[in-house]
Amino acid sequence: MKYKVVTVIVNLLEDPPTISEARAEVIDTKKISTFDACISIQDVEVTYEGYWNYRNSPNRIENPGAKVKVLSVEPIAGS
Repeated sequence: MKYKVVTVIVNLLEDPPTISEARAEVIDTKKISTFDACISIQDVEVTYEGYWNYRNSPNRIENPGAKVKVLSVEPIAGS
């Protein structure tokens, strides 16, 4: 299944934190092994943020200057 994922980058090192413009990416759960267990839009959202923000530890944000936040996940029809 393919999903359109819209994200922003939050810079937590700024005071107040800054937010980038939104960007979109297509995720194909059949081609990217990180997402192969995803069966819902919530699964995709949680997996996407976890991949980018918590690669080495679930207790530490990987890059607080570029934390990824998913705004929306939409299934792509016919995928």
